[in-house]
Amino acid sequence: KEEDVGDGEGEDALSKQAAIRISHSLPDLKPEPTRQEYVQDTKEAKKHVLRQTTLPSVPTRHQTFQRQLSHRLDLPNIQFSVCSLEHKPDSKIGIIKLYKKEMLARQTSSDSSGTGEMEYCGKLHFALRYDTEIEGLVVKVLEARDLPIKDVSGSSDPYVKVHLLPDRKKKFQTKVHRKNLNPVFNETFIFSVGYEDLKQRYLQFSVYDFDRFSRHDLIGQVVLKGLLDTTDLHQEIEYTMNILCAAQLIVHSNILKL
Repeated sequence: KEEDVGDGEGEDALSKQAAIRISHSLPDLKPEPTRQEYVQDTKEAKKHVLRQTTLPSVPTRHQTFQRQLSHRLDLPNIQFSVCSLEHKPDSKIGIIKLYKKEMLARQTSSDSSGTGEMEYCGKLHFALRYDTEIEGLVVKVLEARDLPIKDVSGSSDPYVKVHLLPDRKKKFQTKVHRKNLNPVFNETFIFSVGYEDLKQRYLQFSVYDFDRFSRHDLIGQVVLKGLLDTTDLHQEIEYTMNILCAAQLIVHSNILKL
């Protein structure tokens, strides 16, 4: 019996050791739930931070500032007074230029009378001055603005021809400006002519669109008559005039077509 008891106890000890070995071979799964909970907590924390950054706190401060400002300032009750005012005479600088612009407006309206509403295709900016030393009319073609589109590419290649009519033999031409609806020319030309002869002369500016493979398209013209009627050309005077479209030149008999 004692041997049987000893054998039984030995078998129990072996089974316990085997059980212990088997349990040690199993993986420890307890840390994984804690990691998942930690990741979940960090995600919730990030979401919580994002919610905090989108809180509309600026309008509230702005409304509070407006309420405080309305209590402190009462603009209708503030009285203003002028302590001193010095009277200065009007300057005569620029009277010639303004007067010339008024005359140009009258000339444009008189030219367009009887022909219906005129169509314009931009503006031409130029300057005139008579040089007594060389006995010549100095013409500066400065710039053109708001020219119409003439090319398939959506632009234009403009240049300007200048005549002092009725003499058509002498003419000047600016450079071609590629793909530009607001070209700046800044070119100067001189017509040899006596000062008194300008009474029978008038300027014609013809704006063209350059075309390499066909005839150049006439965009429009500007005609300035009465060069000595309104001002003295011994001083340089600038002009800004509307460009009459080429389609209107047939109706407008006072403008000569090149």
